[in-house]
Amino acid sequence: MSRELKIAVSVLLVFASVFFMSAAHIPIDDQEVFAETAALNKDKNDTIPLPSQVFETETYISDEELDNENIQLDAEEVIGNPEFEMDEEGIKEDPENQRPQDSGDTVGDDTVDVDTPPPVAKPEEPTENPTEKPTESPTESETEKPTEKPTEKPTEPPVYTDGWHIIDGKTYLYQNGKPVTGWQVIQGKKYYFDSKGVLSSKVGIDVSYAQGNIDWKKVKAAGVDYVMIRVGYRGYTQGGLYLDSDFVKNIEGATAAGLDCGVYFYSQAITVEEAILEADFVLKAIKGYDLTYPIAFDTEYVSDPAARTHGLTDRQRTDFAIAFCERIINNGYYPTIYASKSWLLDEMEFSRINGKFDIWLAEWSDKATFPYTYQMWQYSETGKVNGISGYVDLDVSLFDYPTFIKKNGYNHL
Repeated sequence: MSRELKIAVSVLLVFASVFFMSAAHIPIDDQEVFAETAALNKDKNDTIPLPSQVFETETYISDEELDNENIQLDAEEVIGNPEFEMDEEGIKEDPENQRPQDSGDTVGDDTVDVDTPPPVAKPEEPTENPTEKPTESPTESETEKPTEKPTEKPTEPPVYTDGWHIIDGKTYLYQNGKPVTGWQVIQGKKYYFDSKGVLSSKVGIDVSYAQGNIDWKKVKAAGVDYVMIRVGYRGYTQGGLYLDSDFVKNIEGATAAGLDCGVYFYSQAITVEEAILEADFVLKAIKGYDLTYPIAFDTEYVSDPAARTHGLTDRQRTDFAIAFCERIINNGYYPTIYASKSWLLDEMEFSRINGKFDIWLAEWSDKATFPYTYQMWQYSETGKVNGISGYVDLDVSLFDYPTFIKKNGYNHL
């Protein structure tokens, strides 16, 4: 290929990436969802996720190429086998078991006393059929009759009782005769209401095999809107690729219960090539499932000194996150990066991903102190949700991913 042709191809690839990723984010209800939190005060025009670079990689590689010695567990071994259990080697290699133990921050005391989750807003039915013709024509006397002044008094604004209300298709929570605004904690879960009182967030959880058997219908009834499901991980000492043993069961159960789903992969890549292979592993595992939330690259600290990722530089960790996300984008899916506040700011070159890729922030506290824009926030790892027997991570989404992903054609929807 000539030098001029290579330049032309590169320019076309960059413009294509910008075109597909340049649609402005669609907030849940309006842009004010960002205005009252210190972490989200930036201009929304600065948060358009543009690829930082275009990797000259092939599109999704074939199943035959993925079935190599680095992939220790194939999806076909789990599908249709509810009795499947991870072997000892897979459990030993799981980096999730090496996470540093936290003190167990909670989400604080309930600020609003409400016994039920918000109702589901349904599209309003039109009051009349605009295509129907009037049954009678107005008479001449009616058409010439002067307009009379209304004799009725102006309609008083409605008074709403305390509790949930759907008004013009939007959800509000009234307390003491007024809609609540800002951050609220209801039944142990965080909600965000904009300055007009419109509910502008979604309740989420993230799960792996560690949550055991989940009653997804109960989870949905408890007010959970979406779930991020672990699809797999790379072993932290040997580097093999593993499918989460409950991935198939979880994504099929959550989808059947009507929850919006995304997935995450716990990376332990030590080269760009390994990060790309991790993305391909995910692309293979999710084939056939509808995702309305992103595919997340999970990058974090592993405490065991034997972890193969010890000694990586900030630049390398950032390279791997970008490589994974670009591979996901190039195959028509929407990515995000999951990491803690300290990991993003101290262990990565955050300026290279800020505003270019979405952030799923992990900060286990009552209030997020991350000084940059994020779209999802994991605020607790000791949450309790009906349908799950033990603890579960609690998340909140400040961005309408289902609408954005479907509108822009991501995730092959």
